[in-house]
Order: sequence, then C-alpha cells, then structure tokens
Amino acid sequence: MASVLGIPTRYRSEMTLSAENIQMVQSWISECQNGHPMLGPDISGECREGSRRSSSDVGMLPTRLLYVGTSSDSWSDTGDDPRLVIPANEHMPPGSSFKYAALSYCWGTGPLGLTLTTTKATLAGHLASIPMSRLPLTLRDACLVCRSLSINFIWIDALCIIQDDSEDWNREAQRMGHIFQHAEVTLAAVAASSTHEGFLFAPLRQSPLQTLLPVQDPLLDIDDSFRISYLPPIERNRTFDADVEYSAWNSRGWTFQERQLASRIIFFGKRGLHFECRSFRRSEDFPVLIRRDFRWQCLLNSEEREWKPYCQMWTALVEEYSVREFTYCKDKIPAISSLARIFHHRLKRFVEWDGSLGYMAGMWSASLAVDLLWQAQPDTGANKIEGAPSWSWLSVRSPIIGAGSWIEVEMAEAEWTILHTPMEVHRSRRDSVASTLVSAHEPSPSRSILLEGLLGQLKVALPAYILGTCLRSSNCLELAIPTWGADDDEEGRKNFLSPDHPGSIPRIKVFFDTDISTSFVVEIAENRFEWSVYLAQGFYSWSDDVVYGLVLNQISDEEGCADESRRFRRAGVFKISATGGFKLDYQGEVIQKFGFERKEFEIW
Repeated sequence: MASVLGIPTRYRSEMTLSAENIQMVQSWISECQNGHPMLGPDISGECREGSRRSSSDVGMLPTRLLYVGTSSDSWSDTGDDPRLVIPANEHMPPGSSFKYAALSYCWGTGPLGLTLTTTKATLAGHLASIPMSRLPLTLRDACLVCRSLSINFIWIDALCIIQDDSEDWNREAQRMGHIFQHAEVTLAAVAASSTHEGFLFAPLRQSPLQTLLPVQDPLLDIDDSFRISYLPPIERNRTFDADVEYSAWNSRGWTFQERQLASRIIFFGKRGLHFECRSFRRSEDFPVLIRRDFRWQCLLNSEEREWKPYCQMWTALVEEYSVREFTYCKDKIPAISSLARIFHHRLKRFVEWDGSLGYMAGMWSASLAVDLLWQAQPDTGANKIEGAPSWSWLSVRSPIIGAGSWIEVEMAEAEWTILHTPMEVHRSRRDSVASTLVSAHEPSPSRSILLEGLLGQLKVALPAYILGTCLRSSNCLELAIPTWGADDDEEGRKNFLSPDHPGSIPRIKVFFDTDISTSFVVEIAENRFEWSVYLAQGFYSWSDDVVYGLVLNQISDEEGCADESRRFRRAGVFKISATGGFKLDYQGEVIQKFGFERKEFEIW
C-alpha cells in the first residue's frame, strides 16, 4: 500500500546496528558517492568531487590506520583483534584498497579521559595486537560499526598518532585535513561525551510515537496496513539539532575542523542516526534530504578572484571556531591549521598570487590591517594563551568577533601601515601556511608585526567609586575624555571622567582581551586606582565619526628586549566617539589629549 501511495516505509529499529540500519547507512553513503543522482546532474558536484578522491593511493593515506579485525557477528568482540598497520608497509591483494573510516569523538577529561593511547613505549605492541577488551567503549563501538559496514580500517587519533612524540604529532596534525577528506565516511560519536560512554545504545533508543494504519480498497484490491511514525513538526528539524548541534561533541575545538573537512559524516545520536555531506543532511526519522548551508565550500569552488570574500568567510568561520572548548589550550593553533591549508590551496588557484595572502597565526596578511581589530568577549577570569602572539585571536581563550562585526570597515580609512609580518622571514618556503605558527610546538623566528601609525598614551587616576561607574562588563571600561585645562581642579577631573556626565563629552570605550581585574588597574593608594595603556589608531570612520584602534601594554625591561620603547603586546581594542549628536573634534579632543605621534612600533 505504501508503495502505491509513494510513501517510503521503514520501521524504526531499536538496535543501532540492526541489519536494516546498516542497509540504510550504506545506501546514504552510496547515494552520496554517486552524486545524489535523483536530484539532478548539477546539484551536488561537491559530493562527486569528493568521491573521486582515491583511498587506494598510499601517498594520500594516513601514516597509520587501525585494522578493525573481523567477526561474524557485528555485536561481538570476538574474532581477530584490532591492530595498527602502516599502509606503506602493507601488501594488499590485487584489486583491494585501504578504504578507511575516521572517528570524530570526545576524549573526555579527568577520570573519564582517554586511557588507551599509542606512545613510543606501546607502538610495537599496538602494531601486533590491541585486544577489543582493552579498547574504551567509544573506540570499540567504532570498530563494530566499521565491521558492519565492511570497512576494514579506521583512523583514530589517539591510536594512530604517537602521543608522546612531538615530531610525529606535528606531522600527523598537519595531515589531518587530508585524513578526513579522503575517509570513506567519518563516524561522529555525538552521543558520547567521553571515550568510556560509547554510542551504540541497545536495545532502547528514543523513538517517536508509532501506530499501525490499516488500508482497504476493494476497487484496487488493497487489503494492507503500514506503520506510521508521528514526529511533531517542531521536532523534525530539532532532532538533528538536539543530537548534533547542541551536543558536547559540537562544543569541542578539534571537532570543528573535522566536521568542516569530512566528505560525509554519520552522526550517532541519542535520538537516532543522522547523515551529513558536502551538499545535504538527513535523519533516520526525517529521511528527506535537506540542503546544507556550506557557504565556504561553495565560495572555494567558485571562480571568485577577489581576496576580500575569502577573508570575510574565514572571519565568519573563526568567530564560530572561537567559541569551541579545548582541554589543552595549545591545541587551538593546530586544530584549525588544516582548514587554513585548504583555504590557502584554493586561494592560489583563483586569486592572482602576489605573495600577499600568507597565513599567520589564524589570520591572512592581505586583510591583516583590518583583522587586527578583533574584539574578545571573555567571561570573568579569562586569560591569555601561551604559544601565540598577542596580536592574534588565537592568544585568548574567549570567543571573539571580527572587526567587520563592530566596525563599518568599508566606511573607514586606515590610519596605520603594516611594514613587516612574520611571513617576511618565510617567503622562501614552499608551503607558507605550514611556515608559521601552525603548530603549538613549532618555533617561529619572529612572532612580531611592525607597524607605522599614530601612537598615544592614556593615563587615568581616579577614585574607586568613579571606577565602578565606568565598568560596563568584566572586560569593558568606558570613560569620558576630559576637556579640562591645566589649571582645572581635581574635582573637575573626577566629574569629567564619569561616562554618566551630561552633555556631549567625547567617550573612549575600551574592550580588554581579558578580565579587567587581572592586571590593568593598579591600586596606588587606599580607594584610588591608576591605569595606563598605549593606544594605536587603526581606523577613522568619517561616516559615524569614530576612531578605532588597539590598546597596547609596553614590554618591560625585564623581558630582555633590545628596544623596549617601541615593543608592545596587545591588551584590547578601543573606540572614541562623540555623544549628543555633536561632531568629534579629532585634532583637539583626540590627537592632543592623548599625545598621538606617528611612530614605528612592534606588537608581539
């Protein structure tokens, strides 16, 4: 009856690895590899392009893979035990290939953290055998899924990278983009927040309401029935969101890059199975293909020859990436480096190459003059990350927004010039993306940028009660720019410093990269504070009469710099604007009040 009505029939199995579910997943993968032919010849070129990549080319394979072993029963852990293999050393039978899956998962923290890894000491043993009983539950489940899908190999970072070998770790981390791009499928364990939870829930999974509907029609000689699953309309899209978008997996730093680069992913959620590829997504309970918004891939596959759209799209990805969490903050740099390589490779194909699109610490040199004005949005207590230069958004733990999100860049004029970047010392290298700051463990000959522009200083001394009225958040301070003369009394200065002072007094608003209380305000006497930073003008917007720039801290003598007077570290960003509908007196209220002078200065 369902076939007469054109209704796809499927009874939801309670077992994740039931024969019906395995058949469904295999059909999803096969349909994607064939380019979704039912949807027309041109709609899914990206899927077909990904399917043309051969996993039989040893040069494109990971250095190590995990052989998943064999078993007559996919739910059994008996049979051949898994073991590590090195594809370059293996002799495959004629016609066979190293078709492999990749696992994207959460390691977990503390007692629930990963307990089995490959190290220098365990490598030889893992090449011989890894008993299934020793594998954490999430890794064991991944092996069972591969057995069911007839995929003999899987890449799991904890086992396929030598975790205590920095050279091996760096090399494999740089190849991670290729690993997920060339995998037959990526298995995403979104239902598990640690390796000990697993993701194959049996026998019960959360199911929608189901009923049996009888249908009879003597004229058509129909006497049949079929099962209907009711899923409320509001839940049809939220099932995917609840399982994937709001999962602990989707909040982790490494999984961002893995999801962006994977050709196709099977999500194992608490509510069911879900599928996502370069073009579409679908769910077990809602099998209709939904077009996926994959704008950055569409842009990279276009013939756009201007660099600005690419840099703007990169900033959008960075804003999304910056909210992700890391167990080890040093991983924030390499966990996006493979995505940067993809951008860099595509840019060289379409954009006229003049050497100006170098990648440095999460930013592109072509748009660096603007991108330096990213703004941090830290929670209380957020602080800097070691291993990245202060001018990069990679140096903070908190989410960030790009300059374009709070500055009308198109209506502003640049007030500084970039004279030198870390890219200059790496021009001779073939891979400029790999040349600087890709790995947390890779030293760089120079992490500073040299600028020429207007540099001034802001010094404030004020009572504690005034400071309280100036705080707008844990990292934001707003002050009125004082307009007093040299003979004005101290009380007048206090009043003018308050942002609540009536009138059209110009304001300076400072957004620090970290919590203000950490190091920027110093108590010099009882209930009295002193605050001093340098200001570097970046842009002046004539449309809304606002000055934007960087807040800098001077590097101290103790840090061993040859010329401390011009060396700084970024502390935040600022904006200076007028109020009450009045125009900003740029020369009198900005240049003179802060003593701005045109200088060369370095930011480390």
